[in-house]
Amino acid sequence: LFDESLLLARDVEDPLLVAEVLRERGELRRRKGMANEALEDWEAARRGFKALHASLDADGLTAHMEALLDEVRRAHWTAGEETTK
Repeated sequence: LFDESLLLARDVEDPLLVAEVLRERGELRRRKGMANEALEDWEAARRGFKALHASLDADGLTAHMEALLDEVRRAHWTAGEETTK
């Protein structure tokens, strides 16, 4: 559904809608454990919001991205500790 929404937003050339759909798809992907895909969507959305001078939205995505990267690092660190025991 998000893929279709993204195509429609691009077809009608609505950069705000594109950024919003990417942000929401990124959130869904994060919840599904798809960290890399979530980060890709959020980065694309962040660039879109920045181009629109929507600083609060862009800054919010930066915070989400940093938090997700921290989670991924912790998970890898913990997994590394478990394999060395």
